[in-house]
Amino acid sequence: MGLFIDIDWGRFPLWLAAIVVSALAFAALGLAIGALTREVRAASLLAFMLALPLAFLALVPSGAVAPALFDVIRVVSAAFPFKPALDALDAALNDSGGLGVPLLHLGALFLAFGAISRLALRRFA
Repeated sequence: MGLFIDIDWGRFPLWLAAIVVSALAFAALGLAIGALTREVRAASLLAFMLALPLAFLALVPSGAVAPALFDVIRVVSAAFPFKPALDALDAALNDSGGLGVPLLHLGALFLAFGAISRLALRRFA
């Protein structure tokens, strides 16, 4: 990327924080999916079926759809780590807002999906 745009390497620790916390939230989501399905093929299929539409929803800008539909998209996107990870990386790379709120959101998702997977493993074990 450095060939095409100026990169502020002083923000590198913020990039790492955004990447690590996002990875933890995605790992907890994958663990919850795996714990709920209890089979590798079913977990892979469910993860793939969830990831594509949710990643698409995270990229929908506010003016592209009706306001009521955008509110629904925001609620659905808030329940999964795609949009908060995008916000965290955008804030870390471009200084486009606060990094704290997306990181806290990702941390909350990590805890929630971790609790879901813990309950699923306890229930099905």
